[in-house]
Formats: sequence, C-alpha cells, structure tokens
Amino acid sequence: MAAVLSRRLVLAGCVSAASHALAAEQCIVSTQGGDYAHLLHEIIDVPLIAPKHITVVQDIADEPTRAAKIYAGRALSRGTIDVSINSAAVNHKLAEAGLLQSLTAREIPNLAHVLPQFRSPFIVPQFYSPQVLVYNPALVHPAPDSFADLLDPRWHSRIGFPNLSYFNVLLAASLYDTGDSNQIEHAKPLIKRLNDNGLRLYPQVDSMASAFSSGEIVLGIMGMSRVVMWQNAGISLASAFPDEGCIVYVAGMVIPRNAPGKGAACQYLDAMLEPTAQLGFAAKMGYLPGVDNAPLTGRTAEQLGLPIPGPRLIEPDYGYTTRVQSEISEWWTMLTTRG
Repeated sequence: MAAVLSRRLVLAGCVSAASHALAAEQCIVSTQGGDYAHLLHEIIDVPLIAPKHITVVQDIADEPTRAAKIYAGRALSRGTIDVSINSAAVNHKLAEAGLLQSLTAREIPNLAHVLPQFRSPFIVPQFYSPQVLVYNPALVHPAPDSFADLLDPRWHSRIGFPNLSYFNVLLAASLYDTGDSNQIEHAKPLIKRLNDNGLRLYPQVDSMASAFSSGEIVLGIMGMSRVVMWQNAGISLASAFPDEGCIVYVAGMVIPRNAPGKGAACQYLDAMLEPTAQLGFAAKMGYLPGVDNAPLTGRTAEQLGLPIPGPRLIEPDYGYTTRVQSEISEWWTMLTTRG
C-alpha cells in the first residue's frame, strides 16, 4: 500500500511539475496604465496569449519611464522587459541607439500584413491615427477643410487644442505653408497668428472635450482617435481632413535586444497584429488598424473610414523632429507664457 501511495505521489508530482512548466513562460509588457492597459488585457492577453500558456505581466509606467528602463538596462545580458509599447518617435530613438531586437516574418508571421508605409525592421505598428480638424457641426459652417480655418477671425477665442499636441500642430502648420512638414521655421509665423486669434490651450487631452461640450470652443485640431472616443461619449463633434494632408500618429511595440523572453515577446507582437485585436482597438479607442486584413465595418467604419481618394497622410520625419525638439520646445514655452 505504501509503495502504491509513493508511486501516486510521484506521478502527481510529475503532473504538477509539467503543469507548472506549461504556465511558467511569461511576457513582461511595459505599457501605460488605465483604460489602455485594461484593453490590452481584454483584447490580447486573455483571448490570444493565455491559450498559449504565456502569462502576461504588465509593467505600468509613463512613456519616458518605459524608455528609460530600456536605456538603463542596456548593459545587462538579460533585461527586465520583453515588450515595450511606445509612440513611433520614442521607438525610432531606441532603434537608432541599437537597443532593439530585429523582427522577421519567420518569428512574427503577421508582419506580412503590416501596411507598407509602417514597416520597420525593429518596430511593429499597433495602430495609427491622423491629426484632423475637429469641430462642432451645429456651429461651424461650412465644414473646415484646411489649417487656414483655424486662423479665421470668425473663431477668435473659440479655437483650441491640448498643449501636449503643440509639436504635431507645428508640423501641420509647416505642411500647410510649404507642403513639407520639415519646415517648422516657416510655421512659426502661422502659429503666432493662431495664438493671436485667441488660441486656447488645455493641460489635458480630455479637458478639451469639456470645452467643446460647454461651447467654450467650436473648432480645433486633434487626433481622430480621440474625436471618435468623444463622439462615443455623446459629444456632438465631427472631424475633417485638411486638404494639405494630415500628420499621422503611430504607436507600436518593440522587443529590447536583451529581452528575457524573446519567444513569448514575438508571440505577443504576432497576436497584436491579429485582425480581432486590431479591430478591437479600432472599435474601443478609435485607432485605425496597421494591417491590411482587418476591414472596418458598421459604426466603426462610419467613424473611421477614410475618404476616397484618401487624404495625404504624413508620418513625421523622426530624425528631423529629434534634432529640433529642444529648440522648438523653448520657443513654444516662450510664445505661450508671455504677458
């Protein structure tokens, strides 16, 4: 009887060890918190990653901290992050510093579906959003169609955007004035005119939604994804694509070169490119899919569908923006804090 019990205990121990091994693989994902982190869990972690016996551990931090962790751990043979989620500007800096793992379709099959304009050896785009003109359709007639509409005296003191968006607004002004987003010096006079037209700046993105709801502003410039979220919250807003083109925000995922779980990280990136994940973020957050096999339908298609012919979509030149960022930041601070 003792021998039988011992054998059963050994077998039970083997089963337990095997089960633990299956569940032991983990993927440490460095991301922002809040609703976005919850959506990652709901759209990717539970339905797409958990069945692969990979446990996702979210490392919540703001973007500067997420990037700083990769820089700080560059000398380690084994890092502390498997996947980092950042704006394209930050991801390009990490790539230029040689801190990212190169990615291939052999390891991440869904890379074959990434839109050509967003392909990179080191970065997988999660989604993108064009910067659009946002307005109250009941009060702004006709609909705006250019950055120039923000300069119209009719809208004096009733125009605005979040202060954090200033750099992309400068790129938009440059695009309008010169046809090239890399001519920010030419954009400065336009921005001064915009400021003189009673520009209102908001410390947080969502405080701009309150300004639209109260009628404080009727026209502004904003990423289309946020406009969709505000529409879904019941705010009467519409968006318009500037004739001169739209600056595009792109977010993506990267794998540090010294990621401890590269296999799990590749599976996470591949899952993020699945049509169900791409469409989930489109419906919940108003971002356009970064792949060619996730067609929009229903209300999401109505809100996010691009006109035909499509607008000119301009992704920033990140090398250029990095070079001028410090000087432009100082200039912007001086402009908006005078008097």
